[in-house]
Formats: sequence, C-alpha cells, structure tokens
Amino acid sequence: MVYKSLKKFLFYGLLFCISLIGIQAFFINEESPNPKTIYSTLAYEAEPIMDLIKEQEPIAFKEQEPEATGEVKELTLLSFNMRSARDEDGAVMLETIINELKESKADIIGLQEVECHMPRTSYVDQVKRIADELDYYFYYGDNLNILGARYGNAILSKYPILGAENHRLPRVKLEPRGLIEAQIDIDGFTLNVYVTHIGLSAQERMKQVPFIYDIIKEVGHGTILMGDFNNRPDSPEMETIKAAFIDGAKAFDMGDEPTYSLYDGPLKGRLDRFYLSDDLSLLDYYHMPSEVSDHSRIIIKIKIDQ
Repeated sequence: MVYKSLKKFLFYGLLFCISLIGIQAFFINEESPNPKTIYSTLAYEAEPIMDLIKEQEPIAFKEQEPEATGEVKELTLLSFNMRSARDEDGAVMLETIINELKESKADIIGLQEVECHMPRTSYVDQVKRIADELDYYFYYGDNLNILGARYGNAILSKYPILGAENHRLPRVKLEPRGLIEAQIDIDGFTLNVYVTHIGLSAQERMKQVPFIYDIIKEVGHGTILMGDFNNRPDSPEMETIKAAFIDGAKAFDMGDEPTYSLYDGPLKGRLDRFYLSDDLSLLDYYHMPSEVSDHSRIIIKIKIDQ
C-alpha cells in the first residue's frame, strides 16, 4: 500500500514539474533582446525566490563614454503612471496610451505600472510594443514576476542608453517596488535618469525614499528623478530629496496642481513629480490629462549646456 502511494505521489509530482516547465516556456518572450533571461515564480512573502529573478537588459548599450560636443541641447521628458493601459472599466487601451506618448513629443519617457505577458492585458509586452511604435531604446525593470508575467517600471529614450539597472526598494510585506537607474547619452553628455513608483504605506515610504536618496546623491550632477511617489510633496520622508533637488512643478508655481484624480473623484493629489539637480536648466513644466489612466502625463523641458 505504501509502495503504491509513493508511486502515485512520484507520478503526479513528475506531471506537475512538466506542467510548470511548459507554463514557463509559454510566458518567455522570444523577441527579448536577452533570450537567456530566466523567469521564476515570485510570491510576496518569498524573498529567497525573488533573488532568482533576472532583469531584462536594455536594447542597446554603448561600451565607451562619448565625447561632449559643446552644444546646447533642449530635451522634453515625461513621467506617466499608465495604469497598465487599462481604463476605468478595465478595458485595455494600449494604442491610446501610445498616441498620448506620441502627442507629448517626449525625448525620454519614464513609465510606471507597465505589464508584460499579463493575462489581464492580453499577454502583450507593453514596453516593447511602445518602444517599437516610437522607435526608442528601452529598459524594463520588473518588480513582480510570476512565471514570466511581469509588472514594473520602464524607461524609453530617443537617445542611446549607456547602462541601466533596476534596484529593488525596501518593503514591508506589500507590493514589490523598484527604482530604475539609467545613463543616457545625449550627444556626448551623460544624463542620469531615475524612474520609480514607491509604496502606498507610509511605513514603507520612510524606508524607500532614503534608499533612493542614497543612490541618486552619489551622482549629483546631471540627475533627474521622476515617478509616482504616492505621497504629498511635503511629506516628512521627502525632506532630503526636496533639500537637494529642484521640484519641477514648484519651480513654475504649480506645486498645488494635482496630477492624480480617481477619475474626477474627490481623491486628488500631486503624486507624480520630477526632481532635478541644479546644474540642469529647467525651461518648462506642465501636465496633460489621459483618456485612459487616472494619472496625468507630467512633462518638463530642460536645457543641457554641454
């Protein structure tokens, strides 16, 4: 009896393993620039499993730092929580999101809540689809990865990406969060761009914001931090970043204008923000509502003196 039970257990165990491998193969993106990327099951409570997840590499890196040209360059940057390209009713409207990005004419784009191979968004690799439409370089930093179905932040650029990595932010048993760090070659000038989406819990944010500050302060010059901070600009945890970097909206007396509204409901706030190092010349700041997301597209124009 024990032998039969053991035999049955081994048989069904083998079937489960074969099925799991098949599911993983189904989710792997054959078009990824890094076909050796490994996908692993991720559970919110399983930190050791999270360490197995490999990040997707950006489309193109350069091996050497280019020489600055000495020219003045004007750039448009956009930050946007695209809400997985799903509208208020849950309908997927990725083409509308792409058109909204094109409308902004942004040279560098930071996106939050971007999905890849998720069932609810038709298994589409959203950032690759957007990058293909814009003909931009891109890097995707997934913070949640379940058998290859991924969710996270992304950066897209008209200019080549020299290097990029995704930092996992500290968390307290809630949704995993991340910070993308990228170096972008603007005709010889290296612009350091950071994209993030921090936690809903104040307890988490008190850990995450200092973590972010410790990374961006190491570079200092030529630095832009953008994203959805899920807090007020005057929240206590933001003090160090506020003191060291320029708040794009406040520089144009737009600090009180909300960038988030739960579909015109009473809950509003300026959750989405840009922070810049003072060596960058800020020319303009504005925001544009979205037909799809409950967040606005926030936009800055800067001047780089090379």
